[in-house]
Amino acid sequence: HEVAMKQSSARLSECSESTEITFQRLAETLQQLTDTTKRLVKLDVLKEFILRIRNQQQQPQEQNEHQIRSQAKTLTCGLYLILGFRGEKPLEVGGSAMTKALQTILGASRMQLSKAYRQYGDLGDAAASLFQKKSFFVSTSNPTKALTVLQVYETFQKIIATDGRDAKQNVLLQLLRSCNTKTEIRFLVRLLIGNMRVGANLKTILAALAMAFVPESNHKAAIEIIQKTHDICPNLESIITALLKGGLD
Repeated sequence: HEVAMKQSSARLSECSESTEITFQRLAETLQQLTDTTKRLVKLDVLKEFILRIRNQQQQPQEQNEHQIRSQAKTLTCGLYLILGFRGEKPLEVGGSAMTKALQTILGASRMQLSKAYRQYGDLGDAAASLFQKKSFFVSTSNPTKALTVLQVYETFQKIIATDGRDAKQNVLLQLLRSCNTKTEIRFLVRLLIGNMRVGANLKTILAALAMAFVPESNHKAAIEIIQKTHDICPNLESIITALLKGGLD
């Protein structure tokens, strides 16, 4: 399983040009998952996220190998982030580093941040409550670009690979500064500290994948096939690539 995960991670790093999905779209999906306790609703939310990426492709016969791999990479990264980020190593972003970074980004004092945390009981919600996109972050000649799912995933890998507390802190600051909305910063903070609370696990992800690629009447059989496939080949990107190339068959 570890070998399969490392192979998947290596492939995720290969392509620089990929289907772009904004982190805002992923954050909205995470918010929808957070807002419900019903498993069927969660499955529908995940299915719609998968379909949004899948439907960006052209007709299968017009897709080349690079386009399929690019799309699989985007979808794999997005689903790994929904699962709370699955890298070869943990992010290890400490509470002190996060607090310091948020004070800088939000322009808030430690006391203000502590007060918001006591009020909401969640650092992501606290950050969202204090977040205001500062006009000086944006210039007319160089407007702020939307943060993408791939940028977040790749920056997480960069945080892991960066040595030195100050260097890691700089990467963290750059990433947080890229947020444009309260929803983005809420879930970016939760991802960074490993506190997702969205109620989605790998089994749910696999079920949603099956539902996105077959008609509703075949959902049960498709879910069993995808889950058994993952038992034999625990490599999410390989499964997604196969689904994009030829569907369930």
